[in-house]
Amino acid sequence: MSSEEPTEYLTRSLDLVHHAPYATYPNIGGGDACGIPVPLYNLVYHDSILVPWEMGDDGGWGIPKGDAAYLHCLLNTGLPYVWPGADEDAIKRVREAAALARHCAHLEMTNHEFMDESRRIQRATYNDGTQITVNFETREYSITYGE
Repeated sequence: MSSEEPTEYLTRSLDLVHHAPYATYPNIGGGDACGIPVPLYNLVYHDSILVPWEMGDDGGWGIPKGDAAYLHCLLNTGLPYVWPGADEDAIKRVREAAALARHCAHLEMTNHEFMDESRRIQRATYNDGTQITVNFETREYSITYGE
């Protein structure tokens, strides 16, 4: 069963949601972040529901303006959306995100942390030791696979 967006009380009945948006202003479809986006939903439910993520460079549905959506996809080890006519760079990015999602599909996110005072550098750690670090300011990321 699928839904547009997740809610806690439906998670045990859902297999797929089409978005797991962060709160943005003036509306959920786009805008500035309301607070600091963190992967709390995935921290709790990562291994029980499939969540696709946009792969753009600047905002998107439920992605704060200025944030690269693909960094949120990687941090959450989500499924990447791909679109018809995607260029070679986009396909490469989608394949990397899909490989990460495949690797972490049944792993538990055991930690999320802010790496600096700006809270724009974040790291998620999974129970096999896999770590994903993203920098929303520079749009850089690193993936270190566990055992």
